Amino acid sequence: MKKLLIFFILIIGFNCGRSQDFSDKIEKTLVESGLENIRVTYLNNVCYLSFENNIYRWNIKAMKYVLDTISQIINPEDTLNIIQLRFDIPQINARVQSGLWQNFIHEQVNKKQIDSSLTISYRTDEAWKEIKRTKPINRAFAKFDFVFYPQFFLSNVTFNKIYEIQLNLAPALEVSFWRGMLFTAQVIFPIVNDYGETGDLIRPGFLVLSQNFKFANSTFVNVSAGNFNYQRYGLNFQVYHHFKNERWYIGLTTGLTGTSQFNKSGWTFGTPNTLTWSLGAGYFLPFYSLRFDLNAGRFLKGDYGVRFDLTRMFGETTIGFYAIYSAFTQLMGGRVNGGFHFSIPFPPRKRWKHRRFRAIPPRYFDWEYNAGTEFRYGRYFETRPNENRSEHYFNPVYFKEELLKIGN
Repeated sequence: MKKLLIFFILIIGFNCGRSQDFSDKIEKTLVESGLENIRVTYLNNVCYLSFENNIYRWNIKAMKYVLDTISQIINPEDTLNIIQLRFDIPQINARVQSGLWQNFIHEQVNKKQIDSSLTISYRTDEAWKEIKRTKPINRAFAKFDFVFYPQFFLSNVTFNKIYEIQLNLAPALEVSFWRGMLFTAQVIFPIVNDYGETGDLIRPGFLVLSQNFKFANSTFVNVSAGNFNYQRYGLNFQVYHHFKNERWYIGLTTGLTGTSQFNKSGWTFGTPNTLTWSLGAGYFLPFYSLRFDLNAGRFLKGDYGVRFDLTRMFGETTIGFYAIYSAFTQLMGGRVNGGFHFSIPFPPRKRWKHRRFRAIPPRYFDWEYNAGTEFRYGRYFETRPNENRSEHYFNPVYFKEELLKIGN
C-alpha cells in the first residue's frame, strides 16, 4: 500500500512538473512573438490561455498563430482553450483538441471534421474563471501607441467645382492605464483643404476617455466621454447583446452632446443638450460572409430615421452599402440618402513589438461616401478614430469561418 501511494505521488508530481514546463514554454513563446496580457493555466489536461493582439493587423491571424504554435507545444490529446482579449476584456473563446488542430493544418483531416470539433463563442465566463486570477505576462498597461491616421473627405455640393476635398494627417496617442480603459488624444494637421478656413488650422481631433465592460458572457458595454468628431463633445453609451445563436445581436447607442468648434478665435463649446440615440439589430450570414444591420433613432440635427447597412466581408476587407430615410417632422417630409463604405487593410500585416512607446500606422483605412450629398440628415458622431467594420469585429461565426479558410 505504501509503495502504491508513493507511485501515485510520483505520477502526480511528474504531471504537475510537465504542465509547468508546458506553461513556461508557452509564456516564453508568446512573449517573444509580442502578444500581450498572456495568462496560462493547465488544469485537467486543458490548457487555458488568454492573449491580447497588438501585433497582427487581423485579429483572426493572431488567433491562428496561437492555435498553430501552442498546439505544437502541448500533448496531442490535450485541449486548447484560448480567450482573445481586447483592453484585457475577454472577447471570444476558442476550444479544440491540440492534436486535431495539428492534423487539420497538415491536411490530415478535412474542414468538415474540424468544424464539428472547433468551437468559438462569445461565452467566455466559464474559461475566464479558470485563468483571470493568473498574473498576466507582458502586460499592455501604460504602453503608448502613436498611430498616424490619414483622413480623407470628399463632397460634391457646388456647381463651380466637381469635388471639394480635404486631406489630413491625424496622429493619435492611445494608451490604457487599467483594465477595459482607453485614452485617445488626437491632433489634426491639414494637408489639402477645400472646406473653408477651419480646415486650414491645426486643430484637436478625438480627445476621449472610454471604458469597456463585459457582462453575462455576451453583453458588451462602452462608456465614452470627451471630444468626438462632427464637432461634438459630451457623453456616449453603447451596449450590444449577442444571442445564443451568435449570428444575431441587438444594440443601443445613446449620447448627450454639445457643439465643439475650433476656429481662429479658439475652442468654443456649446451646452450639451443634444440627445441622440439609435436602437439596432444585426445578423451575420456565414455562407456569403454578409452582415445585415438595421438601426432606427434620433440623429444629430434632431431628425428621426432609419438606416440599413449591407456589408460583405472579404477576409479582412469589408465593402458595403447603406440607405437612410430621415425626417424632422411629418409636415416637412423625409429625405432618402445612401452611399457606400469600405474598410481596407493598411500595411504592414504585422506591427513591431510594443515596448513603452511605439509609432505605427493604423490597421485599416475606412471611408464612407454620401451619394445624396445631404450632410444634414441622418448623421451620427463616432467616439474613436478607428471606428471601422474590420478591426473590432469579433463575431465568433465569422472568426470560425475565416479560420477554417486560412487554417491550412
